[in-house]
Amino acid sequence: EPNSSKASVIKVGREPEDLGWRIQVGNAVGVIGVGDLQINVLPKIGENHFNYIAGMAINPSRLRFGQDNWGVAQDSAFLPAVWNAFIESLTTTLRADLHHEYVETSDDPPYVRGRLDIRRVVINLARGQMNFPAKFDELSSDNSVNRVLRAAAEYVSRAASSFVSRNGELDRGVYEALSARAAESAYQLLEAGPLRTGDLDAELPRLAVHQLRAVNLARHVLSGIGRSLQVGDTKVTCFLQPTPDLIEDGVRALLDAKLGEGISVKKKRRAAARLDFNPDLVIEVDNEPSDEPNATGDVKYRI
Repeated sequence: EPNSSKASVIKVGREPEDLGWRIQVGNAVGVIGVGDLQINVLPKIGENHFNYIAGMAINPSRLRFGQDNWGVAQDSAFLPAVWNAFIESLTTTLRADLHHEYVETSDDPPYVRGRLDIRRVVINLARGQMNFPAKFDELSSDNSVNRVLRAAAEYVSRAASSFVSRNGELDRGVYEALSARAAESAYQLLEAGPLRTGDLDAELPRLAVHQLRAVNLARHVLSGIGRSLQVGDTKVTCFLQPTPDLIEDGVRALLDAKLGEGISVKKKRRAAARLDFNPDLVIEVDNEPSDEPNATGDVKYRI
């Protein structure tokens, strides 16, 4: 919103002497789509350094996804955030309605239905059995769309659990909750059956918007496609990742891992000279009698 005084991640404005628009993105990186324009918002530190820190700290629940498709390069960065976006989309689909297709079914009902198997009907009647073997079309949720959704949900459940064990205490609750949600979603899709050969490459039928978004993200999950901040040829939904907490969490996780056992790095409330403050880094040695930290610090990142 131009010249708005409201708090906003993106601010757009212009001065009378400006030939174009001024765009300010507050503490976030990602991709923004506006009409035919794609804006890639890069971190102010080197992207390799940023991705290294972000890989230790990405909290998928903080990512903001949009609805439009834009082209970026593939990368393993932001993969957990893609998992979360998929589960959010899948939850919407499960609440609304799954995709159903007609499939040919064979049955032996005690009434006439569909295309009768005359030979078997005559045999049954001769035996005194009132069954009418037939083939008929029936709506089913066991189709390629829902099998892809189920397979992706099962993958996220396993991958999120692995992510927890690989990153120790870092955002443990976030990934445990994500794994549990994914497992619950997969359970609700048991009627869809396991993934079959050709399901990932099958031509998509006409789907509701929420179903199409979920299955596209599911294909990205199963293909291991993350997000990059560079322009590329992989179509993805727009996204923004807030950076302050991301960098703080990443630096804390790196220090905590590199300083070794017996030393913890946390963000904790401290008091000094009757003043309260919240340092980004509070470094403490385990089993030390003093309540005072060995060191405190602040996290900044710059060019």
